[in-house]
Amino acid sequence: MPDTSASGSGLPSQPGDPTPQSMLRAMSSGHAYIREDHWSRFRAEQNAEDTKSSYERRIEDLERQALTIKSLSKESRLELEIQGVDRFKRSPAYDALLF
Repeated sequence: MPDTSASGSGLPSQPGDPTPQSMLRAMSSGHAYIREDHWSRFRAEQNAEDTKSSYERRIEDLERQALTIKSLSKESRLELEIQGVDRFKRSPAYDALLF
């Protein structure tokens, strides 16, 4: 009669069939892979959040810089316009316009 104790199923065991010990080892290593997979997923999510917040901070910084440049540009244009008016008022053409 063939040995059926290794498989525990009552079916005859064949050479190369997994033993309960090898099955337990495979299952426990599978749990290790599952834990590793959860950890990898957690790290990937954490990295994604860090990257997203880094890009958001960079975007906010660039927006602030753009507003600063825009306000400086307005101030510069106003200053140039005032200087132009002052030059015109000091020119002989302005005196001729008044007469």
